[in-house]
Amino acid sequence: MRILTGLATAVALLGLVACGQSTGTETATDGTAAGGAAAGETPATPSPTTSTTAAGGGTPGELEVGFDRPGGDIDTLYEVADAQACQAACVANEECQAFTWVQAGIQAEYPVCWLKDRAPPQVAEEWATSGVMVGREAPAEG
Repeated sequence: MRILTGLATAVALLGLVACGQSTGTETATDGTAAGGAAAGETPATPSPTTSTTAAGGGTPGELEVGFDRPGGDIDTLYEVADAQACQAACVANEECQAFTWVQAGIQAEYPVCWLKDRAPPQVAEEWATSGVMVGREAPAEG
């Protein structure tokens, strides 16, 4: 039974690596583990992604890794390097209430950033990272 448990763990870790996900235990060439901790130490927990007050008010909330927010698109940005850059584009756009960043190879051969005029409900999708603007009011209708 112990061999099967070890095998299942190894297969799960290989699956994470194949999908480009971190196990949190990798060691960098300088001897530190992921997150900057020394090898054998527990890496520091990253702080939530929150920035200063954005144009139009509000602050970006935490990144929602593994979630799409389909609908409400007001702009599409191509070849945006990562979710943090997509979040920054939302911060800079006063109309943006939420965003979704999609990994390369899913909707196009390169990553895509969708800016949204509202915060649609979350849908679990491993290839997406989303976020909302906290305290940014939607424009008045009418």
